[in-house]
Amino acid sequence: MTLSKTSAFAMRRFQLALLLLALFPVLTGCGEQPSDRLIVLSGSGLQKPMEEVRTAFTEKHRLNIHIVYAGSSTLLATMKRSSKGDVFVPGSLHTMEKAGEMILRHQPVALHTPVVAIAATNPKNLGSFADLARPGIKVGIAHRKMAALGRTSEEIITSSPWGQEVMANVIIKAQTVTVLLEHLVNNELDAAILWSDMLLWPEAHGVTSFAIPPELNRIRKIHAGQLRRSEKPRQAGLFVDFMAQEGIAIFHKHGFGAIP
Repeated sequence: MTLSKTSAFAMRRFQLALLLLALFPVLTGCGEQPSDRLIVLSGSGLQKPMEEVRTAFTEKHRLNIHIVYAGSSTLLATMKRSSKGDVFVPGSLHTMEKAGEMILRHQPVALHTPVVAIAATNPKNLGSFADLARPGIKVGIAHRKMAALGRTSEEIITSSPWGQEVMANVIIKAQTVTVLLEHLVNNELDAAILWSDMLLWPEAHGVTSFAIPPELNRIRKIHAGQLRRSEKPRQAGLFVDFMAQEGIAIFHKHGFGAIP
C-alpha cells in the first residue's frame, strides 16, 4: 500500500486539483463580497482546534472564515499555484519557512509532538520504538511530500539505530494524518507515527501510544502566518494575532504543547 514515486506524484496532482476546486467557490465569492471572507489554509491535523478558533474568532470579530484543510506540503504547493489566500497554518515551522517570501509575518501558537500510536488491541504487543523493527510489524507514516509529519517521521526513523528495519516495515505512506489514523483504526496497521493530540480525537477509538525516545523525537512548532498576497491584510493580521493570543489556550486544550 506504499505509494510508488509515480502514483505519489499522481496523487499529489489530484489533491492539488481538488484543493483548487474547493477554493474556487470561495475565491469567486459565490454571491458574497470577497472582502467578507477570510481564507485560511490549515494542516489537516489541526482541524479540531482550528474549528474552535474559527468559532471564537467569528464571535469576537464578526468576520466570515473559510478554512481549507489538507496535508501541509500539499497546501504549500497549492499556494504556489494560486494567487489567493490570507492565512497559512501548517503543521510545522519548517513548512512555514519553505513558503519563504509568500509569508509576510508569522506568530508561534503551539508545539506538535510525534508519538508512536498503536492499534487499540495491540496484537503484536508493541511497547517500544525498537519493537517497530521486528519482522512482520506493519508500520504507517505520512507521506513526506504531502504532510508535515511525513518528513518528520522519516527523520525520526532514519536517525534511530533501527532505521533500515523500521523503514522496511512501512507499508503505508498516507497523504494526510487523518487518513493515516483511519488505517490504524481499521486494523490495517500495527503502529503509526501520529501527532500526540490526535489520540484525544473521538475518531481514535481507543488507540493508545507510547513516547518516542527524546533523543530521536522531532517536536515541531506550529506558527500562524499572514500571506503577503492577502487581499484582506488587516483581517488576516487580526486572525494571526488572535491565533497567537486566544488560540494558544484553545490548542493547549486540544492536547498541543505550549511553546516556551
